[in-house]
Amino acid sequence: MALVATPGEKKLNPAKKLYRSIFNQETRRKTIWLLFLFPALAVYLVFMAAPLIDSLRLSLYTGVGLTPTKFVGLQNFIDLFTNPLGVGFSLGRYYIL
Repeated sequence: MALVATPGEKKLNPAKKLYRSIFNQETRRKTIWLLFLFPALAVYLVFMAAPLIDSLRLSLYTGVGLTPTKFVGLQNFIDLFTNPLGVGFSLGRYYIL
């Protein structure tokens, strides 16, 4: 590219040249795609993933309401699946219906 602009060519600022070479159309397209993705991902993490992870954490404790007092590990799940009135009873009831 010549230092002097020809009649059909616009002279570009060196900063613009650098910008256009670094951020070509494909890179800009990917950047715009990510800019649209990040807000949706943030909403998903705040309203879906965080409550799911917190409920899994709370399921490993025993206590009243949302204040876990004692860590019991998987004992809650063992009680749920071995208790005759637990999941098996519920699944059997719905299977009959």
